[in-house]
Amino acid sequence: MGDENDLKQLFLNLLLNAIEAVPEKGKIVVRIQCLSEASLQIEVQDNGPGIPADKRDRIFAPFYTTKNKGTGLGLATCRRIVTEHGGEIHVESTKGKGANFNITLPLNYILPQSLAAR
Repeated sequence: MGDENDLKQLFLNLLLNAIEAVPEKGKIVVRIQCLSEASLQIEVQDNGPGIPADKRDRIFAPFYTTKNKGTGLGLATCRRIVTEHGGEIHVESTKGKGANFNITLPLNYILPQSLAAR
């Protein structure tokens, strides 16, 4: 259960970031698995340049960007959406070896009225 438009936005943001990060003929992998009867894990992995360690703590902050174009709201929006759906989002990255975004969402989450009313 979840807000369809928010979840679309979440995956659109993650996939667009991955597309922009990978070199020509780069690789993006999306994995989905049930962790238990109560939770689901989604992983978006790319083989781009990775996220330097000194920037990883800031990438989910609103208006923080390392791009020439962009608002710096994409990953902040992802974190908001995941949090509002009762989940967690984390990034793992090694410079020069890409980034791996891990999202855990509950399967039995009931939307709060504020989201259900949208």
